[in-house]
Amino acid sequence: REGKTTMSRADDPEHNKHVVLTGFYEVDREAGGKRLQAGWLKIESDGSLPKRAICSYRPDPEYFPFVEKRVVVEGEFWRPDPDAQQIMCIHFRIKKMQLHPEETPYDPEPTELPEPPIVCSAGEVAARVGQWVRLEVVVETVSPDPASTMWRIATVVLPDGTKLQAKGGAFAWTKELVGKTVGLTTTVKSATELNFTNAVTVEPKGG
Repeated sequence: REGKTTMSRADDPEHNKHVVLTGFYEVDREAGGKRLQAGWLKIESDGSLPKRAICSYRPDPEYFPFVEKRVVVEGEFWRPDPDAQQIMCIHFRIKKMQLHPEETPYDPEPTELPEPPIVCSAGEVAARVGQWVRLEVVVETVSPDPASTMWRIATVVLPDGTKLQAKGGAFAWTKELVGKTVGLTTTVKSATELNFTNAVTVEPKGG
């Protein structure tokens, strides 16, 4: 109707109804704001469902064998109590999860949260857009972020010479890091840019 805005099913899926979904299960490798370290389902659909939903606010060991795997999930979309502290996104309650028939299982099954792969080249970074990675990079520059005095923007260099932009808090990204090799754990925003991360560790020099 004219003058009335309606939400699509993708924005507001039917809640408390049993559904079977196919998607990609992922878990944050580092905690973010308010210590959120969520489990996520990236949903395959024709556009009628959300692109992703949060399944847990903390890593759930029961689902470690499915991390970074294509899965088939049974469950339901649900809404948290509006008075409860919550993340503003689509929520999904898992009732059952299994590997997609075409997916390869871990061998052996992990008992801890699997670490993301280490990427060393431009091609490896580009192949992991939207996913978690570990990197060992040399910090070339650290500069203030014009958007906030609390943030810094860094240029880091991969082993193959590829330069990437990284961003994080001023307390984590200091100018003392320039010229040093550091380890990063973060997600890839694009082939040339990493998402915000404070997970910076200085690699010890070899003897």
